[in-house]
Amino acid sequence: MENRSPRPCAPTLWSPLLKSFILALSLMGVFASAARAQGNYEIQVYGSKTVAPRTTMVELHSNFTAVGQLETTDGTQPTNHAIHETVEITQGLND
Repeated sequence: MENRSPRPCAPTLWSPLLKSFILALSLMGVFASAARAQGNYEIQVYGSKTVAPRTTMVELHSNFTAVGQLETTDGTQPTNHAIHETVEITQGLND
């Protein structure tokens, strides 16, 4: 039998990817502050098991308002027939 050393928790291959992800997330935060948005949709966070290392899980949450507000109220845009999409990405980094 070979004596194999355990893998490091964060392989060096993932370091550039992780740095790029953090940079992209930071830039989105900076530009999001300048964006005009409204908060008519509730975002819920559910507890779940973690994702296995080096695995990515992508979820798409879709909401459609069939009958909603028809007029702008206090700067909030109408929601009648509005579609709202939320992308949730979970990346497993280590054990």
